[in-house]
Amino acid sequence: MGAEFSITTYLIWMFSGALYLIGLASFYSWLHKEARGYVVERTRRLLLFASGALLCGFMLAKLMQETAAFTHEMMAINLTVLIVTVVYVVLDNHHLEQVGFNIGVIAVGAWWFMPQVAWPVAGVAAGLLLLDWGFAEAINSHWWSYLLAIYLLAATILGPDDWLQHVSGGIIFAQVVQVAIEAAVVRGYSQLIRKQAARTKRLAHESRYDGLTGLQNFRAFTDALQAAYERFAQSGQRYALYTLDVDHFKAVNDTYGHLYGNRVLKAVAKQLQQTLQTVGFQNAVYRTGGEEFSFVLYDIQESAVMAEQITRAIQQALAQLVFKVDGEVFHVTVSIGEDRVLASDENYLDAYERADEYLYQSKQNGRNAITLRGQTLPRR
Repeated sequence: MGAEFSITTYLIWMFSGALYLIGLASFYSWLHKEARGYVVERTRRLLLFASGALLCGFMLAKLMQETAAFTHEMMAINLTVLIVTVVYVVLDNHHLEQVGFNIGVIAVGAWWFMPQVAWPVAGVAAGLLLLDWGFAEAINSHWWSYLLAIYLLAATILGPDDWLQHVSGGIIFAQVVQVAIEAAVVRGYSQLIRKQAARTKRLAHESRYDGLTGLQNFRAFTDALQAAYERFAQSGQRYALYTLDVDHFKAVNDTYGHLYGNRVLKAVAKQLQQTLQTVGFQNAVYRTGGEEFSFVLYDIQESAVMAEQITRAIQQALAQLVFKVDGEVFHVTVSIGEDRVLASDENYLDAYERADEYLYQSKQNGRNAITLRGQTLPRR
């Protein structure tokens, strides 16, 4: 004889079911967003399906094994965890193969617990799960639609069973409450994880990007330099580092105001990015100070002529920017310093320190100047 229904057992099962669903949501979030590696990236869909199939299959097997130990009413109540899991996995995965497997889980469960109506139950459940798959985005967007999807499947599975077994109104009420609580737990916790992940991603982005120009900031710049130096040390892949400074930028701020100064910086950043698209080398641009910008060219050729062509193209493109304030037109110029990584460099900062030194050499030579590898070029 199976164990009788009791409030204590009901609450314990509800609590354990909620913990299970929290663990499920955590695992799926990790597998979706955080798991990394070559194998994971190439098999993520398979891993999601396999984990969903394993979880749903294991829960069904556990329920079938416990049939003799508990009353039918208690088994029907515990079945709600499987129902919530089946819908959650389908809505979260958005994969048709997951729908097919979960339809199989429902069919086997229906045959085991209520063979008299197994095929009609499995058929209706299959239709509902296909609808959940087809409208997953819309269902996931609202609490009421998410809860409705779970209740429809629960009614399809539990309704006939309750009718066949003449389940009391108290047990049906307990099922309704448990479905609501478990659905709220898994969806609420999933949303909490997503919001936290989005916040973490936003903070990580803000920590590495300049809010004004959209360029990567000094922190990202130093990380990129270190990575480039390590590649050079290991494989000999050379890179060049350019730093530039908007000349007399303080005068721009003092004359036209800081808001217009911000417009100048944004225009310089945009033009710099556009010009670098034509240089023929992989590159990355950074805002490394107030009016200072830097960019790195990767896998370069050892050519002073090419370095001069690149810097003169940058200087000319930025000088052609036109700024208008109250009918007054003005342009900006830039001072540039450049050097490339050398075999004698002891760390990733050596090349940057030289490029920065050559930038100040350009400024000391009257600004609007270019200093390549210690030599200031004649003006054109």
